[in-house]
Amino acid sequence: MSDRCLPRQQNRRRLPLRQRGSVLLLAMWFLLLLSGIAIGIAVKAVIHLVNGAPVRSLFRLGVDVQRDDEGRALVRVKDATVFSTWIGLKKRLDALKGQSDVVLDLSETVLVDHTVMEKLQEMEKEFKEQDANLVIKGLEQHRKVSDYPTAAHIRRPR
Repeated sequence: MSDRCLPRQQNRRRLPLRQRGSVLLLAMWFLLLLSGIAIGIAVKAVIHLVNGAPVRSLFRLGVDVQRDDEGRALVRVKDATVFSTWIGLKKRLDALKGQSDVVLDLSETVLVDHTVMEKLQEMEKEFKEQDANLVIKGLEQHRKVSDYPTAAHIRRPR
């Protein structure tokens, strides 16, 4: 028999048992962390749906930018604005930072979550630093979920 027919002797070094256990433990920890994050996002989405947010508003921001009679930029948000659509809203507002007055109208929203409320508060400060105004209006028909300043707002049923 020739040497070609025999299985090759593999000259690999195996990890010691202690290192294999550490790698396995690290992999399991990483998977649990990822699944925990995914579960947290899913629970947050379900809470938003229960509070009246349309499914499409979890993935797509309904926004319209116009000029009002006084020449101010008017940004109207529809349906809901939540953590997953914040980046789209931020891009729209960032594009208007050179304007002296920007009005953000949230009256057509069903839900504005706490993440967006917190970020909008930060954006107001950024606008002021650039000698501009970001006016947030349209939350009069909404109720705050808690007394916290950046609590989520849910529109009251009509």
